[in-house]
Amino acid sequence: MTKFTYDDLREPEREQVAALHLFDGGPRLCLVMKTNDPNKFVWMYEDGECSIQSTSLDGSDDEPPVKKFYRGDSITITF
Repeated sequence: MTKFTYDDLREPEREQVAALHLFDGGPRLCLVMKTNDPNKFVWMYEDGECSIQSTSLDGSDDEPPVKKFYRGDSITITF
């Protein structure tokens, strides 16, 4: 199982580049990241699956992200 950890720092006005979402309402998380193509996003799930989607950083449902990440933030991914 993949694990995402991060430091919870304040979010100054910077470009958002990733977000953590609850997968299917939780409790599992998924990480969505921007790519160089503005219409494509990488989605990484805690079960190790990855996909490329056209869904934005905000996801496709009405639930807001659990955490937003900005340029300069760091995320540790443990496999």
